[in-house]
Amino acid sequence: MAKQIKKASVNAGVNRVKAAFTTTDHGHGMPYLDLRPQFVFVFNPRRWTVLAGKLIPALHVMPLESGVNGVLTARDGSIRFATARARIEEQGRTLIPYEWGPDGESYMQSIRTRPRGGKNEMDTYLTVWEQGGAGDSETYTDDDAYAAWAASLVEDGKVPACPAPLARRMLEQVEQKIARENALVEKGGQGSGAAGIRAKALEGVSKALAAAAKPTGARVSGSAASVDLGGA
Repeated sequence: MAKQIKKASVNAGVNRVKAAFTTTDHGHGMPYLDLRPQFVFVFNPRRWTVLAGKLIPALHVMPLESGVNGVLTARDGSIRFATARARIEEQGRTLIPYEWGPDGESYMQSIRTRPRGGKNEMDTYLTVWEQGGAGDSETYTDDDAYAAWAASLVEDGKVPACPAPLARRMLEQVEQKIARENALVEKGGQGSGAAGIRAKALEGVSKALAAAAKPTGARVSGSAASVDLGGA
């Protein structure tokens, strides 16, 4: 008959250990975003868009790549921007300083990525309103936060507001699109439901443009005028 051993005697004085195996980091916890260069925002007074119900400047993302748009890179890696800045100013555009970013810091961030799931880790550059997901090659943007920041550039007087004549032209184009979508809704049939959704979305755009399309500033008054027709 086998001897019975008490359970307590099995555990007494025993140190439990595990073998130390090597592990491989497959990078599944990192984004798979493609590389984007460092950049600056540039404001063009003729470019506007409506996002999250707000009329905001359609800021241009200007990549800081050597040899592009007058940008040069020094041997130490610093950016030489004087030529590019001069071109921006000559074209009537405005460079948006990093200090105008949220909290007075920057609107650009760097994150580590493995482009397309490759082995090499690299830095890529995004706006601070974008996020990357683990194993994901797409970015996700907080449109509400970005729109609020872009609108604040106008509200704080850092860039001029959208000219009323431009807002009116944009409004006319949107109203034409709304009319076409509503015509599809009234016609019925396949696609009418999608047309209704698009028309509703455009109505929000129209509302934002209508507010900017109204004349602003002091009203200019004229004086009475007549022509002497010689009694004819």
